[in-house]
Amino acid sequence: MPENELIGSGWTFPPRFAVSAAGPNMVQGDALIQQSLFVLLSTRVGERIHDNAYGSALSDYVFQIPDAEMLSDMKEDIAKSIETHEHRVTLQAINFDTDAIYDGYLNIHLEYVINATNHPGNLVFPFYLTEG
Repeated sequence: MPENELIGSGWTFPPRFAVSAAGPNMVQGDALIQQSLFVLLSTRVGERIHDNAYGSALSDYVFQIPDAEMLSDMKEDIAKSIETHEHRVTLQAINFDTDAIYDGYLNIHLEYVINATNHPGNLVFPFYLTEG
């Protein structure tokens, strides 16, 4: 069975239209899951009108002191959000690239397995600690 039948397909994010009569550009497979994870982590809980529980609490960490406790709490919130809202993957690891943390920038590395295909995937999510 083709991967796009197992995982599905959806609009590109942000939505783009090559030709308006043809409809929106579509994405499928691992790219669809990466976009879904990016949108999930970028959305604040309560931001979606029809699904108030959707999103992550990452925005709560903006302007906080970047210490080990904060990173631990972030990791827990990210894992909870993915487990609750992205059932197509099983999260394997969350790691942080803290090289630029005191400049207000944190790369969040996610490693996951796509449940339908058992293929590994990864995403690097840029998080800005000093921007509201």
